[in-house]
Amino acid sequence: MAVSSSELQLLRQGESLYTTLEHHALYAAWKTGATNTAKIRERFLQIPLRLTFTTMVLPYSYPIYTLRQDGQSEEGNETHQQTPQETPAMEA
Repeated sequence: MAVSSSELQLLRQGESLYTTLEHHALYAAWKTGATNTAKIRERFLQIPLRLTFTTMVLPYSYPIYTLRQDGQSEEGNETHQQTPQETPAMEA
């Protein structure tokens, strides 16, 4: 079976992406004939998606709308990122 250069490139990209123990175990099982493409696909299609969305009221207002993406505040000054030491502690 001949492999085209684009297929070979795709295989090489996959080798660098799929590096977990699960990937190696699936590949080993496929090489020995213990599994096939259909069984592998079925295994991953059975994983139910469980998503949740939670909202919460924050203890104080954050100036998220006053910062601009170009690193400038609305006043034209450079924005300042507070370090954890500079951030005021919340009072209980």
